[in-house]
Amino acid sequence: MMNEALWLTWFSYFSPSDQDYYFRPKMVYAYSDEIRFELTANILGAYGDNNDESTIRDGMFPNYLNTMFGQFKDDSNINFTARYIF
Repeated sequence: MMNEALWLTWFSYFSPSDQDYYFRPKMVYAYSDEIRFELTANILGAYGDNNDESTIRDGMFPNYLNTMFGQFKDDSNINFTARYIF
């Protein structure tokens, strides 16, 4: 893409049993052989209406606040990196 100067990647993890997810999109742009820019996001969370006490008590769904990625639902982030290689 763009004379092989732009790379787009996407990693995703989705758990139907825990009802949580982790997405990691990444964009890398090589301005030159020495200069590179990267933009990455880490998106964590849970979905569904599984925080009702009765469904948790009955064991129908896990408490999403205790799942692998659901516990970090407020910690999603975006970061930018500028790299000079010499």
